[in-house]
Amino acid sequence: MAAPPPPPPPPAYGAPPQEMRVCTGCGRQIPVHYNACPYCGRSTSGQPQGESMGALKYVLYILSFLFWPLGIIIGIVFMISSESEKKQVGKMCIMLAILSVVLYVVCYFFIFAAIFGGMMGI
Repeated sequence: MAAPPPPPPPPAYGAPPQEMRVCTGCGRQIPVHYNACPYCGRSTSGQPQGESMGALKYVLYILSFLFWPLGIIIGIVFMISSESEKKQVGKMCIMLAILSVVLYVVCYFFIFAAIFGGMMGI
């Protein structure tokens, strides 16, 4: 197996910043146009270049709201990640799960009061 190529040189002074992505092999930042990571040699052709979470985060948000225990678990797992986008998704999942619990308790209270309040003449 051939040695991986050397890491990319730093951009020249005044040059526009390169668009970067995270290698799934070693976790380092690499330019988007690289087909293989210069640090670990892993192929990057299957990695998404733009939005890494895309529509998946909206599915996770809906699941977090509808099934609050799952939302808390997803939130904790994503909060452990080193990627900032995953941390943001994790925070939102936890917040939606908490909102779901609060709405559940409020609705339960009003339903309970409506059922038993009418029976007791309150």
